[in-house]
Amino acid sequence: MQPKWSHPFGTRALTASAQDIPGYAFTFTLSQGILPTLYYKNVSVIAQLGSGVTNPTATINGVAPISSSYDSETGQFVFTTNQPGGTAIIRFNAAVRPTNVTVQKAALRDNKRWAWSHGMDDNTYLQKQIALLEAKGWRGTIFQIGQYVSPTRREEDWITDQPEMIRLLNLGWNMGDHTWSHACYGGTTASEISQGFAVAQQAVAASNVPDHTVISFAAPCFDSAYEAPFLSLRNGPTTLLLNETGGTPMMNVDGVTYTNGSITAAGVSGSTTQIGRDTSIESDTTATAQFDWMHTQSSSTRHFLVQYTDAWEPGSQPERGH
Repeated sequence: MQPKWSHPFGTRALTASAQDIPGYAFTFTLSQGILPTLYYKNVSVIAQLGSGVTNPTATINGVAPISSSYDSETGQFVFTTNQPGGTAIIRFNAAVRPTNVTVQKAALRDNKRWAWSHGMDDNTYLQKQIALLEAKGWRGTIFQIGQYVSPTRREEDWITDQPEMIRLLNLGWNMGDHTWSHACYGGTTASEISQGFAVAQQAVAASNVPDHTVISFAAPCFDSAYEAPFLSLRNGPTTLLLNETGGTPMMNVDGVTYTNGSITAAGVSGSTTQIGRDTSIESDTTATAQFDWMHTQSSSTRHFLVQYTDAWEPGSQPERGH
């Protein structure tokens, strides 16, 4: 980001009257050019404006941000925009012209200190989890096994097919690739990945968001043998960027591995191709402890993300016959 000051647009002499406090504009260039092509282009920016500032606002290419907030105690103005890049202008009032304004990208949206992401594997009996998230206004990721997806079947009480995939996409959910047949510990081929990816793409093409980018692959059985064929397809023959394997589901998005007590957050960066996922949320209260850990251990320099995945297992739901 290349900042520059504009001339003060308030020119009257400073008096005790609030409306006479000079206004300033801080201009910088916002660019997402180094990022891969993504459907979700939201980015959050932290502007350190300093003390004595009032009424900060922002525009990016003349467009107001999606959200913004200002903390007068810290002097931080945070805004989130979906503009892919361009000219950003922060306007504010201040009795004294600030000399130390800085801007930087927030590690997480809206400068949150921790977050969790929820995915659902396979195709059957996902409706309860989907409904619970929808009741909160939340979204997640659906990882579908391609060969079990019907383009027309509508039996939402037990299986997630293309019509339901399209409905979720239209509501802002993410679609992921869980291979064609769920082969693991044998049969882990590039074709398994690419055929499963094609099924996700078909649902995207039929949705109201045909430019949605499928970036996530969930390796069946956490099979590490999928990493080589995944890398051969990553960000080229497919738009896949991340292989969600086993390993450490807790991640420090600031790039430094951090351990406290029995929990380790693995450092991740823009070069990371594997991220962890944890299925323990299905059967115990580990998630609550992990949320508490993130809350107490996060800081302005440590931002945590944990990935949970639900999957149906044989015997955990009644069988459905046809």
